[in-house]
Amino acid sequence: MGADVKIPQVDGCEISIGTILDIATVYLNREILTTESLDEIKKLSIEVGNPVVEEKIRYMISLQQKEYEEATDFSDKADILGSDWKAVLLWDASLED
Repeated sequence: MGADVKIPQVDGCEISIGTILDIATVYLNREILTTESLDEIKKLSIEVGNPVVEEKIRYMISLQQKEYEEATDFSDKADILGSDWKAVLLWDASLED
């Protein structure tokens, strides 16, 4: 599409994880950031009049809804069950049947 792509080097990240609640918070925050980023791209594509990118991003946003739902569900379970990470995993396993 004629756009310059720049991918910066990632030297690492510092994420302090001590409990299942920490994991749930990081997971949910990442999905929120992803959703916001997709929305920004959609708005920019509308602003510059690029319907091809706009349509693709709208599709990606529809897929992102499922990701956001899963992160929210995991966060809710972790909040309810506290630090008992095994209970969170068992809860997920019991719902698959």
